[in-house]
Amino acid sequence: MKRLVSAWEHGILDEPETVGEAVDPSMAVAVEPVRRGGTRLTKTQVDQIRTLYSEGISAPQLARRFGVHRATIHRKLQ
Repeated sequence: MKRLVSAWEHGILDEPETVGEAVDPSMAVAVEPVRRGGTRLTKTQVDQIRTLYSEGISAPQLARRFGVHRATIHRKLQ
């Protein structure tokens, strides 16, 4: 909720807007979004995942082992 209030206050300020800079530090998320980098799995790792899954290792266990989300494991198994 604080972020929404801050965004509202940012919109009604009488000060000139600075391009690329947040007036309020909590606005930095809205002003300068940061793309989260995805975990890249190598072809070897994907092959290992498929092999281990076929041997009975569950997707959540594989996700923990490879440090990725279980949805990533399911996506690579398709």
